[in-house]
Amino acid sequence: LYRYGAFEQVQGLVRGELQFSTLVFVVTELPSIRKVFIDGNKELSESDLDEALKFETNDFAQKSKIEEAVKKAEFIYQAAGYYDAEVEFDTAAVGNNQLDLTFVIEEGQRFKIESIQVKGLKKVDSEEMLGAIETSTYSWWISWLTGSGRLNHEVLKNDKQLMKQYLYDHG
Repeated sequence: LYRYGAFEQVQGLVRGELQFSTLVFVVTELPSIRKVFIDGNKELSESDLDEALKFETNDFAQKSKIEEAVKKAEFIYQAAGYYDAEVEFDTAAVGNNQLDLTFVIEEGQRFKIESIQVKGLKKVDSEEMLGAIETSTYSWWISWLTGSGRLNHEVLKNDKQLMKQYLYDHG
């Protein structure tokens, strides 16, 4: 019963005599979610965060699922260049074993890449290597259009592979 995810606590009690025993389960049901609110998002819209923070009406308020949603929302912010973004949650009981769930977001500043340096190269020109990767420095006149010059972990992972390949080919 506990693994079902609808109960905060499950106890099994045995009542009666040895031959005619009755097993009684005493459960404490988790509250259900009545409404979800998102507070503090200015740079990303609610539709940007919907996939991460979506809960259906009357879903059980499982702390593990809520914490997982928080991590997903923080990942979305990081992908958009907001590495200081913090997402927390708050609940408010509204009666009838229901609660309202509010995600509180502190976006922070969007990171901009001012310079890229490669150190320790002896045989390979660092400027040529930097030409082989996707990450670039921020430039006000083009970055707003292309999104370049912003820190992005997925692009950095790919750049790491591109740099290894460049070194294999030219090193």
